[in-house]
Amino acid sequence: MSAAAVLADLKHAGATVTVEGDNLRVTAPVAVPAEVLDRLRAHKTEVVALLSRRKPEPAADAMSREWAEGFARLQ
Repeated sequence: MSAAAVLADLKHAGATVTVEGDNLRVTAPVAVPAEVLDRLRAHKTEVVALLSRRKPEPAADAMSREWAEGFARLQ
């Protein structure tokens, strides 16, 4: 399994992951399955590297995406 696959599993679980120094912060509206967190721990180094290479989303795009995701959850 790759770091990208782990991030996809987390996204599917409704979680977001951010890098804070040498740590990863997982936030989710509900508990993330333990097996997904285990895969995240196993691939932490690759996930940190992958997230560190990504360019930040422009604020307008991030807000639009968050609004759309929130609206979809309400449906």
